[in-house]
Amino acid sequence: MIMKKKPSVSNIAFQIVSFESVGPINFGMKSSEIDSLLGPCEVIIKHKDGGNDERRFNSKLSIKYNFKNECVEVSLEKNLNVMLSGISIFKTKNLIEKLSKFDNPVEKVGFVIFFKLGIALTGFGIKKDDKTISVFSKENLVKWKI
Repeated sequence: MIMKKKPSVSNIAFQIVSFESVGPINFGMKSSEIDSLLGPCEVIIKHKDGGNDERRFNSKLSIKYNFKNECVEVSLEKNLNVMLSGISIFKTKNLIEKLSKFDNPVEKVGFVIFFKLGIALTGFGIKKDDKTISVFSKENLVKWKI
C-alpha cells in the first residue's frame, strides 16, 4: 500500500477563486474531505451555532465550518503563498490600492473588506501588525456585511 504524503504548508499555493475556493480547499467541503487533503487539524473550536473553526499548520490556516460541517471561510496568515488575480497577497506593496482596482473596499472593525472579491484583510495598515486574509463563501458574505 502506498501512503499519500500530506502537503507541507510551505509548498501549497493558495490561489483564491472568489466565492469558490482557496487553493485545494473548496467552499462547501466537509472537514473529512479537508482532512484527506491536508491531514488532521491541530485544534477545533466549537461554536454555539453548531459550526466550528479548525486550526492547522501552527494556526497559520484557519477553516470555519457552518452547522452542516461545510467550509464557509478560510483565513491565512502571512508567510503563506496566497494569490488573487496574479497578486501575491503577502508580498505585494500597496496591496489595498492594487485590490481597489477590482472593488471598493469598506473598513469595518479593523478589517478592510472587499465584498465583490470575497475577502477581508487585517494588519495591512501603517502599524504593519500580523497580516491575515479571510476568504469567505457567498453564504458567509452576509455575516461580513453586518
